[in-house]
Amino acid sequence: MSISLQTIRKQSINELVEQARAHGIDNAGNMRKSDLIFSLICAATSRGKTIFGDGILEILGEGFGFLRSPVSDFGPGTDDIYVSPAQIRRFNLRSGDFIEGKARTPQKEGERYLALLQIERVNGQNPEDSRNRLLFETLTLRESTPAMFSHGSVESWTKKQRMYNGQRTLIRHYPGQSCIRALLPFLAEHNAEVVYLSMETPSEDLYVLNSSSLHTFISPMGEGTTRHIQIANLALMRAKRLAELGKDVVLVFDSLWTYLLSAQEQVKQQGKTGDFSIACSMFRYFWGSARQFENGSLSIYALLPTNFCSQVAKVEAQLLHHTHHMVYLYSQLVQEGCNPPLLSNDGVSEPVVQWRAFTS
Repeated sequence: MSISLQTIRKQSINELVEQARAHGIDNAGNMRKSDLIFSLICAATSRGKTIFGDGILEILGEGFGFLRSPVSDFGPGTDDIYVSPAQIRRFNLRSGDFIEGKARTPQKEGERYLALLQIERVNGQNPEDSRNRLLFETLTLRESTPAMFSHGSVESWTKKQRMYNGQRTLIRHYPGQSCIRALLPFLAEHNAEVVYLSMETPSEDLYVLNSSSLHTFISPMGEGTTRHIQIANLALMRAKRLAELGKDVVLVFDSLWTYLLSAQEQVKQQGKTGDFSIACSMFRYFWGSARQFENGSLSIYALLPTNFCSQVAKVEAQLLHHTHHMVYLYSQLVQEGCNPPLLSNDGVSEPVVQWRAFTS
């Protein structure tokens, strides 16, 4: 008999509470979803069932790691699975790898997490294959090739914009705009893996989760600065691992401004001076990750509001030297159903007319 963590995670909180009460677990209604899953797993294994688990690997500074769960939005959670340093070294594992395998419940004094017993798949492949793969930073670069899309108007727009794989695109928008809802049809037309990093409102996050198949990493607006930085790093690592497999990958950064404020606050807490400059340099590490390989690529889209303040102007000035495209998101294009709802000129009086002329 076996039990799948993935199957349990797909169940609603009400279903999990009912199962917990059936197993005699006290105070089930006061537990978070990750705590309920952990309690149910422990109850199931006490009856001799084998656990099959999965998650995105995050390697910590001490050399060990955890398989992070979407239940906790890939942050630390009770249902995380511990991965030992020996396993990481043996299979050449990296942060951002999607790992599947057998796990066990805590058995020794001091253990608090599930532990990985046997690795069965790494990024959907045999774990032995991961031992010889090259690192993202060492892959052979090549000249950028045109990005591939599956829709006529989108393909026409991107060709005229000369949008290629491995490029960096800055998307400007007005404060308060519902950006990801407007961009989802555009992202869905990419013939690529799309990794979406969200630091915005929960309502936007729920919409994305319910209406798309993107690789979604969420750090809601109310979370602390450390959480924002952790999720941003994990999303970038996931995008790199996909590119190492020879896939074309698009990383959508929503939003750049939220990340910079979080990085700036983190630098302040460390007592360092020049906090905004350091925060910008932290993002340039992300920005510089875009590139095209002989097999695979990583492109980056970053959303930045058009606030008229000195710090936003500084960000724009620093990034423009390393940006291939800067486009603007127009609400009128969204309302008219134009895909993509983007133009390269700011302050356009008739964006629908210009968009149709540009794509015709």
